Amino acid sequence: MRKLYYYAVLDNDNICIDIVTKTRKTDLPNHIEIFDYNESLFYKKYDEETGWSQETYEPNIPNEVQEKLEKLEEELKGKDTAIQDLKNEFNKTQGTDKIVLSSIFNIDTRLLAIEEKLKGSEK
Repeated sequence: MRKLYYYAVLDNDNICIDIVTKTRKTDLPNHIEIFDYNESLFYKKYDEETGWSQETYEPNIPNEVQEKLEKLEEELKGKDTAIQDLKNEFNKTQGTDKIVLSSIFNIDTRLLAIEEKLKGSEK
């Protein structure tokens, strides 16, 4: 099995903004090798001398962006509900096509029988 290398990706303020897995060692800038995939490092600050901070530095999201995000999440919930409703309606129709085809076959068979009787009575 191949050895995996884990790196915390730092922003310009040395705050962890991502964790990546590589199959080879890398010396990319702003990549700090870590022991394992550790999500607790997200938004923590790294210092070469002292290591990782205890406090987190989560990014500030402007109110306008936050409101848009909440609106989009609500819209997504509505669309998820609509998709589920469509799936439910589709599932209700499953088998209906067989019933319709069977009914058409029965009607066609009866029409043929009537046609045969009419032909027989004309003779």
